[in-house]
Amino acid sequence: MINITLPDGSQRSYEKGINAYQVALSISEGLARNVLAAEINGEVWDASRAIQTDVNLKLLTWNDDKGKATFWHSSAHLMAEALEALYPGTKFGIGPAIETGFYYDVDFGDREFSSDEFKKIEDKIMELAKTKSEFIRKEISKADAINYFQAKGEVLIFDGFLKVYLAASLDDELEENNETEGLLPKVTVGAALTLQQSTATERFSRPPSRYVEASLVKKLEELGIGRPSTYAPTISTIQKRNYVEKQEREGAIRKYAQLVLDPNGIQELEKSETTGKEKNKLSPTDIGIVVTDFLVANFEQILDYQFTAKVEASFDEIANGQLNWTDMLQSFYGPFHST
Repeated sequence: MINITLPDGSQRSYEKGINAYQVALSISEGLARNVLAAEINGEVWDASRAIQTDVNLKLLTWNDDKGKATFWHSSAHLMAEALEALYPGTKFGIGPAIETGFYYDVDFGDREFSSDEFKKIEDKIMELAKTKSEFIRKEISKADAINYFQAKGEVLIFDGFLKVYLAASLDDELEENNETEGLLPKVTVGAALTLQQSTATERFSRPPSRYVEASLVKKLEELGIGRPSTYAPTISTIQKRNYVEKQEREGAIRKYAQLVLDPNGIQELEKSETTGKEKNKLSPTDIGIVVTDFLVANFEQILDYQFTAKVEASFDEIANGQLNWTDMLQSFYGPFHST
């Protein structure tokens, strides 16, 4: 067993090999969700690194400068992966975290780069972030590192986009249109291309989809509202009180136009699709709408999405010895009573 001392002076005993994330999880699930790194005896460690001896530990979150720096450092690596995916052959310099975020020095070679491509890069970063790739720590000696990189050049820990890029050897990305199933073949400069078919399809804007129970839980997690143990009672309560109800709608048939260009000319087709179809979606009732409007109008601060998230974060800080509970209660009940 090893003893871990927290910032408030309290000690907890754990088996050797435990990591900072697991320590946070033993304190509270909310704290574990917010941990970005840990400070071990004054040194910043990643949250998954095993602890083998007695240590002083401070869990780092977004509220800590060192926590922000760790997050931004990881973000820089993610941006590098996005750039590699979009612009193969890009050369990388340094990518440190700075006071206001992070950056990466890159060399695109002869490729011309414009500010219009920032959105494309940002979208790729978000796409890669959703894969929740794992950062793996590997310690080797200096001599082994020199020998390895002289022989290998680089180490591939997570193939990411390369799983597709290397296997298919394609320079083109999948189109966003879900109807497109195939990939464009590899082409070269000066190659002759023959148009087989080009399709233009009429599309309509759609309202945000209503939640099912699973997607509502996911949204609660994203907003930091509640804890896993409260999700089921929350969803059950709003249904028992008739604030929402599960509805099934058959939807309606809607026609749309499609133009097809092929060697024989242009064809104008009329097709149909089912729109508005819903199954087991949570829809607000009249009483749910009235109650919500009243609460938002009279308890705006408490009904704010971030309110419960901030309270949850305060509980975690109290558990971690970073906040006095009496100060937290005073800041909570003061605005609550005034409302």
